[in-house]
Amino acid sequence: MKNYIIYLPGFGSSVDMATNALDTGTSQGWNIELYAGVDGRTVAGDAWASTGITINQASAKCRDMMQLPGVRGCFLSHWNLWQHCAKTQQPIGIFEHDIEFLKSYQELEFEHVLKLEGFSLKKPRPAGEWYEGARAYILKPPGAVRLLDWVKQNGAIPADVCIGLNVVDIVLQRDELVRIAQQATDKWHKHKQSFTWNLEQQE
Repeated sequence: MKNYIIYLPGFGSSVDMATNALDTGTSQGWNIELYAGVDGRTVAGDAWASTGITINQASAKCRDMMQLPGVRGCFLSHWNLWQHCAKTQQPIGIFEHDIEFLKSYQELEFEHVLKLEGFSLKKPRPAGEWYEGARAYILKPPGAVRLLDWVKQNGAIPADVCIGLNVVDIVLQRDELVRIAQQATDKWHKHKQSFTWNLEQQE
């Protein structure tokens, strides 16, 4: 199974975190590579319209979040990989740059999504209840098709909110195969910044 680490090549700190994720994943036997994500600053206005994706209007909070460049870019990065999964008809692992791998992959039965990190269940949004964060999950083609169809019919919302229980079945892998990297945690506590919420303040 191929696994992808989403990162932003134009940001040194993203490259550093992604390199750490790649190194820890490789050391644990994951078949993994870096995947250049979408810089949300490049998809405002007409550039967003060219994607053909509407913004969901059912939730004011989600609509407002989708105005943030980091949220837009994060969504499109995941959406591109959902498309890849559906097109190739092969399961894939999707990871964000700020995680690190602790163990090798352990197979569990699941139909759509196997979530490896972020198990806090949140109140329903347009796609139903959802788990915080889309930092680490395995996606199968039927799940990818469901996510893409939902977006086509309902419009875009933040990536983790879109992976909702009204859209896909989610199995939780609680064996701590991955975790948020310490360097990402240190950066957050020191600067109160993240690439999703404060993309324009990143370096």
